[in-house]
Amino acid sequence: MAIERIKSVTLAVLRIVPGTVYYVKIVSPIKVGEKIDDKKEPAEICEVIDMETGEHRTLVTSTVMRKELTKAYPADAYVGKFFELSQSRREGKNYNDVSLCEIGDPSTHFEEERTKRAAAIAAAEAAAKAAAKAAEDVKKGKTAAPAKS
Repeated sequence: MAIERIKSVTLAVLRIVPGTVYYVKIVSPIKVGEKIDDKKEPAEICEVIDMETGEHRTLVTSTVMRKELTKAYPADAYVGKFFELSQSRREGKNYNDVSLCEIGDPSTHFEEERTKRAAAIAAAEAAAKAAAKAAEDVKKGKTAAPAKS
């Protein structure tokens, strides 16, 4: 039985690592976050679902990303859409290059990947459990130790 979550009070931040591709569904408009540091302006953030993990996250958007999204999708029309997202930094520049591409719903693909990973983990756990039981049986003298080659 799955436990139903009603509301996430806090969200982990999806940290964009330059050169890594992310697949996200944007679920809220970009807004100004809380001011945390007197030395910096508050970050512009939006809520996303990381499609690879299924986790609900906060995405800190760069100025370039915000401008590109709001130009291509007026009136927050990007909300509810799926995107492939990556960033890179050019030497000598003070900003990240952003690559944004709207994609179709990748849920089925990532669900299949999660199912495969779960099956592989379950098989590895079963093999480890069987090996531990066999070792215990040998230790108790219930079966002969396997011959060494």
